[in-house]
Amino acid sequence: MSGDEKPPNASQNSLPLSQDTFSFLWDHLSNTTSNGSLTQALQSPINWNFNDYNGGDTVEENHIELHMDRCELTPNDMQTSDNDDILSTTNSTISTMSFQNQQSTFNNVLSPDSAMPSSVPSDYSADVTPPPPAFTPPPSSGAASQSLPSNVNYPGDYEFMIYLGQPTPTAAKSVSWTYSNALKKLFVDKDKPCPIQFKTTKAPPAGSYIRAMPIFKKPEHIQQVVKRCPNHASCVQNDLTAYHLVMSSDPSSQYVEDPNTGRLSVIVPYNVPQVGTEYSQYLYTFKCFLSCVGGLNRRQIQVVFTLETNGQILGRQVIDVRVCACPGRDRKGEEKCQNEKQSKKPSKRASKVTSSFEVTTIGGKKRKTEDEQIYTIFVKGKEKYDLLMKIKESLDLMEYLTPTQIQAYKSNQKMELQKVLLLKKKVQESSKLKPKPPKPKKPHTN
Repeated sequence: MSGDEKPPNASQNSLPLSQDTFSFLWDHLSNTTSNGSLTQALQSPINWNFNDYNGGDTVEENHIELHMDRCELTPNDMQTSDNDDILSTTNSTISTMSFQNQQSTFNNVLSPDSAMPSSVPSDYSADVTPPPPAFTPPPSSGAASQSLPSNVNYPGDYEFMIYLGQPTPTAAKSVSWTYSNALKKLFVDKDKPCPIQFKTTKAPPAGSYIRAMPIFKKPEHIQQVVKRCPNHASCVQNDLTAYHLVMSSDPSSQYVEDPNTGRLSVIVPYNVPQVGTEYSQYLYTFKCFLSCVGGLNRRQIQVVFTLETNGQILGRQVIDVRVCACPGRDRKGEEKCQNEKQSKKPSKRASKVTSSFEVTTIGGKKRKTEDEQIYTIFVKGKEKYDLLMKIKESLDLMEYLTPTQIQAYKSNQKMELQKVLLLKKKVQESSKLKPKPPKPKKPHTN
C-alpha cells in the first residue's frame, strides 16, 4: 500500500522518527488493522514517501518500507503516555525498515530481541504454544517390519481395545457393514466407510499412532504382501495409495510401505476420546473384494491394528475381515455353516434297527424286587396280546414260588425232556428194523 498524503515538513536536523513522523505512521497503520489484527500489512509491505523542502532548489526525499509478521495492539480504553507502550513487540517482528535519501541511506532492522519491553501489560499478549510437530513414524519399525507379523491379541499396559458397536443377532442384506460376534469377523462392502473405535485405560505417550495392516490369515500365505488387484489399482491416480487395500478418512493419515518387507499399512495419530465419549473413532474403507483376481483371490485376510510409539508396539488387536458385496447375506451363511458343524447333526439316511429278545431260564441269582415302576406296552393284534399276557402271568406267578418249588419244577421238566428224547430214539430204531418194500419193476418195451 502506498501513502498519498505527505507528512508535515521537517527541518533539516529533525530525526527520521520524530513525534510528527510517528503520528503520521500510526494513522496509516490504523487503516490496515481490524480490532488489533493486521489485514494488509501481512500480505504486502507498506510504503511511504516523504518530501522535505529546505528552501531554494534543495529537496530531500525519504522512502520507508515496512514489513510486519505480527503486531499486538493495546485496547482502545487504555491510556498510554509513552510511544513504546503503543506497540507491544513481544510477538512482533519488523523485518525491514529503510530510509532512502539522495545524500545518505539509513537501514534499521528491529527484532524481538532488540525491542524494548512494554511497561503496560497488553490484553492481547499471550503465551502462544506452537502446535506439536506432525508425527513421523520410523521408516522401518513396528508391526510392518516383521516378515511374520503376529496375529495374537495383546492389550498391553494401556489395555488397547477395539470396538465395533453393539452386537446384533442378525443383519439385513442391505447393510454396508456388520460384525459377527460369534465368528469374530467383520463383513464390509467395498468402498463403504466402516467406523472402528479404539480405547485405552490410560493415555499413551505423546506422538503415539495406530497402524492398520492387512495380512493373509493362513500360514501358507502369511508371508505374502496384501495388495489391491491390478484392476482396482489402475483406477487410482495417486501412486502412493494405488496398492493400499485399507484406507482411512483421517486427514492426518500416512500410507507407509516398509522398505524391508514391502508390507503396506495406513497410520493415523492416536486422538484422545472426545468429551462424553469413551472411544476414539476412525473411518476405514476397503478397496478390493475377496474374490478379486490378482489381489485377495479368495484368500482369507485379517487386519492387525497396533498402537505404536517410536516403533515400539504398545498394544495389538486383530479381526477377521471379509470384503463382499452383500455383508448381511454372507454373515448369515457363515454363521449357519458354523452352527451345523458345532451341532454335529446325524445323517439324514435312515439306519436299519433290529430288535430281538431271548427267554432265559431262571437261575439261582437273587431277583431284584426294588423296581416298582409300572410300564405300558401298546400291542397291535389279539394274538400278540394273548401271547404277551401269558408271559406276564407266568412271570408274576414266579414271584410267589419258593426256591424248593422252583427246583422241583426244573427236575420235572428235565424228566419230561428225557422221556421225549427216549421216545424219539425208539421210533428211529423201529424204523430201521422194519423191512423196506421192494421197488416195482419197470415193464419191458419191445
